[in-house]
Amino acid sequence: MSPLNGNMSATRTPHHRGPGPTRTRAVWLVRGAIACAVLSSSAVAQVAFFSRNTDTIRLPGATVLGTTATYETRILLLPSSPAGARVWNEHLAAGEDKTLIVAPTSLYGYAWPVASPNPLVINRTVTTCAWHHIAYVKDTNQERMYLDGVLVGSRSSSGSVSNATGGAAVAAVGAIRRTEGIFSGGFIGFIDTLRISNVARYSANFSPPQGDLATDANTLLLLNFSEPRGATTVTDLSGHGEHGSLTQWFSGATLPELCPSPYVCSQPASTSTCRAGSPTFVVSAVGAGPFNHRWQVEDTAAVGGWADVNEGVNAISGGRTFSAVGSQLAQLQLGPAMGDEAIGLGHFTRFRCIVTSSCGGTTSNPATLTICACLDCPADFNEDGGIDGTDAQAFFAAWSGGNCDADVNQDGGVDGADVGVFFAAWEAGGC
Repeated sequence: MSPLNGNMSATRTPHHRGPGPTRTRAVWLVRGAIACAVLSSSAVAQVAFFSRNTDTIRLPGATVLGTTATYETRILLLPSSPAGARVWNEHLAAGEDKTLIVAPTSLYGYAWPVASPNPLVINRTVTTCAWHHIAYVKDTNQERMYLDGVLVGSRSSSGSVSNATGGAAVAAVGAIRRTEGIFSGGFIGFIDTLRISNVARYSANFSPPQGDLATDANTLLLLNFSEPRGATTVTDLSGHGEHGSLTQWFSGATLPELCPSPYVCSQPASTSTCRAGSPTFVVSAVGAGPFNHRWQVEDTAAVGGWADVNEGVNAISGGRTFSAVGSQLAQLQLGPAMGDEAIGLGHFTRFRCIVTSSCGGTTSNPATLTICACLDCPADFNEDGGIDGTDAQAFFAAWSGGNCDADVNQDGGVDGADVGVFFAAWEAGGC
Protein backbone atom coordinates (compact mmCIF):
# COMPACT_ATOMS: atom_id res chain seq x y z
CA MET A 1 0.00 0.00 0.00
CA SER A 2 1.39 3.35 -1.00
CA PRO A 3 1.92 5.92 1.73
CA LEU A 4 -0.12 8.22 -0.51
CA ASN A 5 -3.10 6.21 0.75
CA GLY A 6 -2.27 7.07 4.34
CA ASN A 7 -0.20 4.11 5.53
CA MET A 8 3.03 5.82 6.54
CA SER A 9 4.48 2.55 7.83
CA ALA A 10 3.83 0.58 4.64
CA THR A 11 5.60 -2.72 4.32
CA ARG A 12 8.01 -2.97 1.46
CA THR A 13 11.35 -4.59 0.88
CA PRO A 14 14.03 -2.04 1.67
CA HIS A 15 16.11 -1.12 -1.35
CA HIS A 16 19.77 -0.67 -0.51
CA ARG A 17 22.11 0.96 -2.95
CA GLY A 18 25.02 -0.87 -1.41
CA PRO A 19 28.50 0.38 -0.71
CA GLY A 20 30.06 2.97 -2.90
CA PRO A 21 31.48 6.45 -2.94
CA THR A 22 29.83 9.24 -0.97
CA ARG A 23 27.06 10.80 -2.99
CA THR A 24 27.78 14.16 -4.61
CA ARG A 25 25.40 16.86 -3.57
CA ALA A 26 23.54 19.01 -6.01
CA VAL A 27 25.34 22.09 -7.28
CA TRP A 28 24.87 25.56 -5.70
CA LEU A 29 21.28 26.66 -5.94
CA VAL A 30 20.19 30.20 -5.08
CA ARG A 31 16.54 30.80 -4.26
CA GLY A 32 17.08 34.55 -3.96
CA ALA A 33 19.85 37.01 -3.40
CA ILE A 34 21.05 37.80 0.09
CA ALA A 35 22.66 41.17 0.55
CA CYS A 36 23.51 43.57 3.29
CA ALA A 37 23.20 46.35 0.77
CA VAL A 38 24.71 49.63 1.53
CA LEU A 39 25.69 51.92 -1.39
CA SER A 40 29.29 52.78 -2.02
CA SER A 41 30.82 55.90 -0.59
CA SER A 42 31.45 57.26 -4.10
CA ALA A 43 34.54 59.21 -3.04
CA VAL A 44 32.65 61.06 -0.30
CA ALA A 45 34.96 62.18 2.50
CA GLN A 46 32.52 64.14 4.64
CA VAL A 47 28.76 64.70 4.51
CA ALA A 48 25.77 65.81 6.54
CA PHE A 49 22.90 63.43 7.27
CA PHE A 50 19.35 64.80 7.25
CA SER A 51 17.38 61.92 8.77
CA ARG A 52 14.05 63.79 9.25
CA ASN A 53 12.19 66.26 7.08
CA THR A 54 12.37 68.69 10.02
CA ASP A 55 16.19 68.73 10.01
CA THR A 56 17.53 72.19 9.20
CA ILE A 57 20.65 74.33 8.98
CA ARG A 58 19.84 78.04 9.16
CA LEU A 59 21.62 80.45 6.83
CA PRO A 60 21.83 84.28 6.87
CA GLY A 61 19.89 84.54 3.59
CA ALA A 62 21.91 87.33 1.97
CA THR A 63 22.78 86.01 -1.50
CA VAL A 64 22.40 88.55 -4.31
CA LEU A 65 21.62 87.26 -7.79
CA GLY A 66 20.94 89.05 -11.06
CA THR A 67 19.90 87.72 -14.45
CA THR A 68 22.02 84.56 -14.15
CA ALA A 69 22.36 81.94 -11.42
CA THR A 70 23.24 78.33 -10.64
CA TYR A 71 22.03 76.28 -7.68
CA GLU A 72 23.83 72.94 -7.46
CA THR A 73 24.32 70.13 -5.00
CA ARG A 74 25.66 66.61 -4.67
CA ILE A 75 23.06 64.65 -2.78
CA LEU A 76 21.85 61.16 -1.91
CA LEU A 77 18.17 60.67 -1.15
CA LEU A 78 16.81 57.87 1.00
CA PRO A 79 13.60 56.14 -0.13
CA SER A 80 11.68 57.91 2.66
CA SER A 81 12.49 61.37 1.30
CA PRO A 82 9.15 63.09 0.58
CA ALA A 83 7.88 64.99 -2.43
CA GLY A 84 8.53 68.71 -2.32
CA ALA A 85 11.60 68.16 -0.16
CA ARG A 86 13.70 71.30 0.03
CA VAL A 87 17.46 71.23 -0.28
CA TRP A 88 17.92 75.02 -0.16
CA ASN A 89 15.48 77.90 0.18
CA GLU A 90 15.94 81.64 0.69
CA HIS A 91 12.63 83.39 1.19
CA LEU A 92 10.83 86.61 2.01
CA ALA A 93 7.09 86.80 1.39
CA ALA A 94 6.47 88.91 -1.72
CA GLY A 95 10.16 89.80 -1.77
CA GLU A 96 12.35 86.78 -2.55
CA ASP A 97 12.06 83.06 -3.27
CA LYS A 98 15.11 81.09 -4.35
CA THR A 99 14.43 77.36 -4.09
CA LEU A 100 16.03 74.04 -4.98
CA ILE A 101 13.97 70.90 -4.38
CA VAL A 102 15.16 67.33 -5.05
CA ALA A 103 12.66 64.51 -4.56
CA PRO A 104 12.67 60.85 -5.67
CA THR A 105 10.31 61.64 -8.57
CA SER A 106 10.95 65.29 -9.40
CA LEU A 107 13.36 68.23 -9.54
CA TYR A 108 12.29 71.81 -8.83
CA GLY A 109 14.08 75.13 -9.27
CA TYR A 110 12.76 78.64 -8.67
CA ALA A 111 14.20 82.12 -8.97
CA TRP A 112 11.28 84.47 -8.24
CA PRO A 113 9.87 86.47 -9.96
CA VAL A 114 11.23 84.75 -13.08
CA ALA A 115 8.29 82.90 -14.74
CA SER A 116 6.19 83.76 -11.67
CA PRO A 117 4.27 82.10 -10.15
CA ASN A 118 5.41 78.79 -11.64
CA PRO A 119 8.75 77.17 -10.78
CA LEU A 120 10.61 74.94 -13.20
CA VAL A 121 9.40 71.43 -12.29
CA ILE A 122 10.86 68.37 -14.00
CA ASN A 123 9.24 65.01 -13.36
CA ARG A 124 12.15 62.63 -13.38
CA THR A 125 13.16 59.65 -11.26
CA VAL A 126 16.06 60.40 -8.93
CA THR A 127 17.35 57.01 -7.86
CA THR A 128 17.47 56.70 -4.09
CA CYS A 129 20.49 55.39 -2.19
CA ALA A 130 22.77 56.76 -4.92
CA TRP A 131 24.77 59.97 -5.23
CA HIS A 132 23.58 62.54 -7.78
CA HIS A 133 24.74 65.93 -8.95
CA ILE A 134 21.79 68.30 -9.43
CA ALA A 135 22.07 71.72 -11.09
CA TYR A 136 19.40 74.37 -11.69
CA VAL A 137 20.72 77.00 -14.11
CA LYS A 138 19.19 80.36 -15.03
CA ASP A 139 20.69 82.44 -17.80
CA THR A 140 19.37 85.56 -19.49
CA ASN A 141 16.75 83.78 -21.60
CA GLN A 142 16.33 80.21 -20.30
CA GLU A 143 16.06 78.00 -17.19
CA ARG A 144 17.59 74.52 -17.29
CA MET A 145 17.73 71.50 -14.99
CA TYR A 146 20.57 68.97 -15.08
CA LEU A 147 20.67 65.53 -13.43
CA ASP A 148 24.15 64.01 -13.27
CA GLY A 149 25.33 66.36 -16.00
CA VAL A 150 22.48 65.57 -18.39
CA LEU A 151 19.89 68.18 -19.37
CA VAL A 152 16.50 66.84 -18.27
CA GLY A 153 14.31 69.91 -18.83
CA SER A 154 14.28 73.58 -19.76
CA ARG A 155 12.03 76.51 -20.56
CA SER A 156 12.32 80.02 -21.91
CA SER A 157 12.35 82.78 -19.30
CA SER A 158 13.92 86.15 -18.69
CA GLY A 159 14.28 88.82 -16.06
CA SER A 160 16.25 89.31 -12.86
CA VAL A 161 16.04 87.42 -9.62
CA SER A 162 14.58 89.37 -6.69
CA ASN A 163 16.79 89.81 -3.62
CA ALA A 164 15.62 90.81 -0.15
CA THR A 165 17.57 93.53 1.63
CA GLY A 166 18.48 94.31 5.19
CA GLY A 167 18.52 90.67 6.34
CA ALA A 168 14.74 90.33 6.04
CA ALA A 169 14.83 86.94 4.29
CA VAL A 170 15.11 83.56 5.99
CA ALA A 171 17.20 80.80 4.48
CA ALA A 172 18.04 77.19 5.26
CA VAL A 173 19.40 73.90 4.04
CA GLY A 174 16.63 71.38 4.57
CA ALA A 175 13.45 72.35 6.39
CA ILE A 176 12.43 76.00 6.65
CA ARG A 177 9.82 78.12 8.39
CA ARG A 178 9.11 80.73 5.74
CA THR A 179 8.49 84.38 6.60
CA GLU A 180 4.71 84.04 6.37
CA GLY A 181 4.91 81.21 8.96
CA ILE A 182 4.49 78.29 6.57
CA PHE A 183 6.56 75.20 7.30
CA SER A 184 8.22 73.51 4.32
CA GLY A 185 9.89 70.17 4.93
CA GLY A 186 13.35 69.19 3.81
CA PHE A 187 14.87 66.19 2.08
CA ILE A 188 15.85 62.97 3.87
CA GLY A 189 19.30 61.72 2.98
CA PHE A 190 22.91 62.85 2.73
CA ILE A 191 24.37 66.03 1.28
CA ASP A 192 28.01 66.36 0.27
CA THR A 193 28.17 69.89 -1.12
CA LEU A 194 25.97 72.91 -1.96
CA ARG A 195 27.02 75.84 -4.14
CA ILE A 196 25.06 78.96 -5.16
CA SER A 197 26.60 81.04 -7.95
CA ASN A 198 25.74 84.27 -9.76
CA VAL A 199 26.59 82.83 -13.20
CA ALA A 200 25.04 80.21 -15.44
CA ARG A 201 27.73 77.54 -15.01
CA TYR A 202 26.37 74.93 -17.43
CA SER A 203 25.02 75.45 -20.96
CA ALA A 204 25.32 71.87 -22.30
CA ASN A 205 25.68 68.35 -20.94
CA PHE A 206 28.78 67.99 -18.78
CA SER A 207 30.72 65.52 -16.65
CA PRO A 208 29.39 66.14 -13.14
CA PRO A 209 32.04 67.13 -10.59
CA GLN A 210 32.88 64.51 -7.98
CA GLY A 211 33.37 65.27 -4.31
CA ASP A 212 33.44 68.75 -2.84
CA LEU A 213 32.74 71.71 -5.12
CA ALA A 214 35.23 74.60 -5.21
CA THR A 215 34.79 78.32 -4.74
CA ASP A 216 35.64 81.06 -7.26
CA ALA A 217 34.82 84.71 -7.91
CA ASN A 218 31.23 83.80 -8.91
CA THR A 219 30.44 81.73 -5.81
CA LEU A 220 28.02 83.33 -3.33
CA LEU A 221 27.58 80.34 -1.00
CA LEU A 222 29.59 77.13 -0.67
CA LEU A 223 28.99 74.51 2.02
CA ASN A 224 31.02 71.29 1.97
CA PHE A 225 29.86 69.99 5.39
CA SER A 226 33.40 69.04 6.47
CA GLU A 227 32.93 69.92 10.11
CA PRO A 228 33.36 67.31 12.86
CA ARG A 229 30.50 65.66 14.71
CA GLY A 230 29.02 68.00 17.28
CA ALA A 231 29.93 71.21 15.44
CA THR A 232 27.28 73.94 15.61
CA THR A 233 28.42 75.88 12.55
CA VAL A 234 28.93 74.87 8.93
CA THR A 235 31.47 77.15 7.26
CA ASP A 236 30.65 79.02 4.08
CA LEU A 237 33.79 78.63 1.95
CA SER A 238 32.81 81.35 -0.54
CA GLY A 239 34.18 84.13 1.64
CA HIS A 240 30.78 85.84 1.88
CA GLY A 241 30.12 84.82 5.47
CA GLU A 242 26.96 82.80 4.74
CA HIS A 243 27.84 80.35 7.52
CA GLY A 244 25.21 77.81 8.52
CA SER A 245 23.98 77.46 12.08
CA LEU A 246 22.82 74.18 13.60
CA THR A 247 20.17 75.57 15.86
CA GLN A 248 16.50 74.83 16.50
CA TRP A 249 15.50 78.19 15.09
CA PHE A 250 11.79 77.40 14.75
CA SER A 251 9.36 75.29 16.76
CA GLY A 252 9.67 71.62 15.81
CA ALA A 253 13.06 72.06 14.13
CA THR A 254 15.55 69.19 14.44
CA LEU A 255 19.23 69.10 13.57
CA PRO A 256 21.08 67.04 10.96
CA GLU A 257 24.14 65.01 11.88
CA LEU A 258 27.64 65.99 10.81
CA CYS A 259 30.17 63.18 10.39
CA PRO A 260 27.39 60.56 10.49
CA SER A 261 27.88 56.85 11.01
CA PRO A 262 27.48 54.68 7.88
CA TYR A 263 23.88 54.03 6.90
CA VAL A 264 22.54 50.71 5.57
CA CYS A 265 20.29 51.57 2.67
CA SER A 266 19.16 48.00 1.95
CA GLN A 267 18.98 45.51 4.80
CA PRO A 268 20.05 41.89 4.34
CA ALA A 269 17.51 39.60 2.68
CA SER A 270 17.18 36.02 3.86
CA THR A 271 17.74 33.25 1.33
CA SER A 272 18.45 29.52 0.99
CA THR A 273 21.18 27.38 -0.52
CA CYS A 274 22.08 23.76 -1.10
CA ARG A 275 24.48 22.19 1.37
CA ALA A 276 27.32 22.22 -1.15
CA GLY A 277 26.63 25.83 -2.09
CA SER A 278 28.78 28.94 -1.98
CA PRO A 279 26.46 31.84 -1.09
CA THR A 280 27.77 35.38 -1.40
CA PHE A 281 26.89 38.39 0.78
CA VAL A 282 27.50 41.84 -0.70
CA VAL A 283 27.90 45.06 1.28
CA SER A 284 28.15 48.74 0.42
CA ALA A 285 27.49 51.84 2.53
CA VAL A 286 26.41 55.47 2.36
CA GLY A 287 27.72 58.20 4.58
CA ALA A 288 31.19 59.50 5.28
CA GLY A 289 33.66 56.97 3.87
CA PRO A 290 35.89 55.12 3.42
CA PHE A 291 34.35 52.11 5.11
CA ASN A 292 35.61 49.02 6.89
CA HIS A 293 33.64 45.78 6.98
CA ARG A 294 33.37 42.98 9.51
CA TRP A 295 31.10 40.02 8.91
CA GLN A 296 29.69 38.07 11.85
CA VAL A 297 27.85 34.78 12.33
CA GLU A 298 25.38 34.08 15.11
CA ASP A 299 26.99 31.88 17.77
CA THR A 300 25.39 31.36 21.18
CA ALA A 301 28.77 30.57 22.72
CA ALA A 302 30.30 33.92 21.68
CA VAL A 303 30.21 37.09 23.76
CA GLY A 304 27.05 38.92 22.75
CA GLY A 305 25.85 35.95 20.71
CA TRP A 306 27.82 36.85 17.58
CA ALA A 307 31.27 35.72 16.43
CA ASP A 308 33.51 37.38 13.87
CA VAL A 309 33.83 35.51 10.60
CA ASN A 310 37.48 34.81 9.79
CA GLU A 311 39.25 34.02 6.56
CA GLY A 312 39.43 30.31 5.76
CA VAL A 313 37.88 27.66 7.99
CA ASN A 314 35.55 28.78 10.78
CA ALA A 315 34.34 26.60 13.65
CA ILE A 316 31.53 27.74 15.94
CA SER A 317 29.50 26.16 18.72
CA GLY A 318 27.75 22.86 18.09
CA GLY A 319 30.56 21.56 15.92
CA ARG A 320 29.44 23.70 13.01
CA THR A 321 31.99 24.57 10.33
CA PHE A 322 32.22 26.57 7.14
CA SER A 323 34.80 28.40 5.06
CA ALA A 324 34.84 32.10 4.26
CA VAL A 325 36.60 34.45 1.85
CA GLY A 326 36.33 38.23 2.20
CA SER A 327 35.43 38.41 5.90
CA GLN A 328 36.64 42.02 6.06
CA LEU A 329 35.72 43.07 2.55
CA ALA A 330 32.54 44.32 0.93
CA GLN A 331 31.81 40.82 -0.40
CA LEU A 332 31.80 37.66 1.68
CA GLN A 333 31.65 34.19 0.13
CA LEU A 334 30.85 31.08 2.16
CA GLY A 335 31.37 27.41 1.41
CA PRO A 336 32.10 24.02 2.99
CA ALA A 337 35.16 23.78 5.22
CA MET A 338 38.23 22.20 3.64
CA GLY A 339 37.64 18.48 3.04
CA ASP A 340 33.91 18.74 3.80
CA GLU A 341 31.17 18.04 1.31
CA ALA A 342 28.68 20.50 2.78
CA ILE A 343 28.45 23.76 4.68
CA GLY A 344 28.27 22.51 8.26
CA LEU A 345 25.90 25.10 9.65
CA GLY A 346 22.74 23.11 10.23
CA HIS A 347 19.43 24.22 8.81
CA PHE A 348 19.30 27.90 9.80
CA THR A 349 22.14 30.34 10.51
CA ARG A 350 22.10 34.12 10.68
CA PHE A 351 24.77 36.51 9.42
CA ARG A 352 25.17 40.24 9.76
CA CYS A 353 27.61 42.94 8.73
CA ILE A 354 29.21 45.72 10.79
CA VAL A 355 30.22 48.72 8.67
CA THR A 356 32.50 51.32 10.26
CA SER A 357 34.21 54.57 9.31
CA SER A 358 36.07 57.31 11.12
CA CYS A 359 32.66 58.72 12.06
CA GLY A 360 31.25 55.59 13.73
CA GLY A 361 29.74 52.21 13.02
CA THR A 362 26.45 50.61 12.03
CA THR A 363 25.29 47.00 12.30
CA SER A 364 22.95 45.62 9.66
CA ASN A 365 19.84 43.64 10.45
CA PRO A 366 20.59 39.90 10.55
CA ALA A 367 19.68 37.74 7.58
CA THR A 368 18.89 34.04 7.79
CA LEU A 369 20.75 31.61 5.58
CA THR A 370 18.66 28.45 5.16
CA ILE A 371 20.59 25.37 4.07
CA CYS A 372 18.56 22.83 2.12
CA ALA A 373 19.41 19.19 1.42
CA CYS A 374 19.02 19.36 -2.39
CA LEU A 375 19.21 15.56 -2.43
CA ASP A 376 20.58 13.82 -5.50
CA CYS A 377 18.46 10.80 -4.50
CA PRO A 378 15.21 12.16 -3.00
CA ALA A 379 13.76 8.66 -2.56
CA ASP A 380 16.32 7.99 0.19
CA PHE A 381 15.09 11.08 2.00
CA ASN A 382 16.58 10.22 5.39
CA GLU A 383 19.91 9.34 3.74
CA ASP A 384 20.32 6.01 5.53
CA GLY A 385 21.28 4.12 2.38
CA GLY A 386 17.89 2.40 1.99
CA ILE A 387 14.54 3.31 0.46
CA ASP A 388 11.61 2.36 2.68
CA GLY A 389 8.70 3.73 4.69
CA THR A 390 10.95 5.77 6.98
CA ASP A 391 11.89 7.93 3.98
CA ALA A 392 8.22 8.65 3.30
CA GLN A 393 7.70 9.58 6.95
CA ALA A 394 10.73 11.86 6.91
CA PHE A 395 9.62 13.48 3.65
CA PHE A 396 6.09 14.22 4.89
CA ALA A 397 7.39 15.61 8.17
CA ALA A 398 9.57 18.05 6.25
CA TRP A 399 6.89 18.76 3.61
CA SER A 400 4.14 19.53 6.13
CA GLY A 401 6.48 21.90 7.99
CA GLY A 402 7.45 23.75 4.82
CA ASN A 403 11.07 22.68 5.29
CA CYS A 404 13.05 23.41 2.13
CA ASP A 405 14.56 19.90 2.29
CA ALA A 406 11.19 18.79 0.91
CA ASP A 407 11.67 20.92 -2.21
CA VAL A 408 12.85 17.83 -4.04
CA ASN A 409 12.15 19.28 -7.50
CA GLN A 410 14.26 22.31 -6.51
CA ASP A 411 11.91 24.93 -7.94
CA GLY A 412 12.11 27.21 -4.90
CA GLY A 413 8.83 26.15 -3.28
CA VAL A 414 7.46 23.31 -1.15
CA ASP A 415 4.18 22.19 -2.69
CA GLY A 416 2.23 19.31 -4.20
CA ALA A 417 4.63 19.01 -7.11
CA ASP A 418 7.32 17.86 -4.69
CA VAL A 419 5.03 15.08 -3.43
CA GLY A 420 4.68 13.77 -6.97
CA VAL A 421 8.42 13.86 -7.63
CA PHE A 422 9.24 12.18 -4.30
CA PHE A 423 6.82 9.30 -4.70
CA ALA A 424 7.72 8.71 -8.33
CA ALA A 425 11.29 8.07 -7.17
CA TRP A 426 10.24 6.26 -3.97
CA GLU A 427 7.91 3.82 -5.70
CA ALA A 428 10.52 3.17 -8.38
CA GLY A 429 12.76 1.98 -5.56
CA GLY A 430 15.74 3.97 -6.69
CA CYS A 431 17.07 7.16 -8.19
